[in-house]
Amino acid sequence: ISHAVLPGVALSFILGIEIFSFYELLILSDTIEQFSSEMIKAIIQDLSHHHQRLANRTRYRKIICQIACRGAVTCIQEGKEKEAQECLALVKAYCHEKDAYSRLIYRFTKGYYCIFYGQGEERLLGIESMKKVIEIFDWEGSINLEKTYQKLYDKYVKNYNFQIGRAHV
Repeated sequence: ISHAVLPGVALSFILGIEIFSFYELLILSDTIEQFSSEMIKAIIQDLSHHHQRLANRTRYRKIICQIACRGAVTCIQEGKEKEAQECLALVKAYCHEKDAYSRLIYRFTKGYYCIFYGQGEERLLGIESMKKVIEIFDWEGSINLEKTYQKLYDKYVKNYNFQIGRAHV
């Protein structure tokens, strides 16, 4: 299947699911960024509806947090603040105290949200939060995660030239 056809095939597949299994969640995690913000909102609402059933499984929580964070980034980039907030609220609802990775990617995504929609101090705190997540991945020895999130930071923040007061990022 070509990459151009994949989002349509994945969308048809996802729309036909009544109850998500881990397999469908993995597919969704790899394709959510290809969907429109309206479709992301519908998926997030569906995952929110199934919170009680899915939240008790560690693997499900982790992948759902990843889906919602990726969905939030897509919504932020499309200028859909309300939908991004819904994605972030879902991550917060699914995050468990023991889910360090999920909490870190939430902080990274929330930082991006603050940079994109915040003003002055909020933007600075967003940048600080994103940088801290990268530093934690590095300190913890998760080199691939550190590199991945550094690339995301460079792509979405460093190379975007956000204005913070009189300074630029």
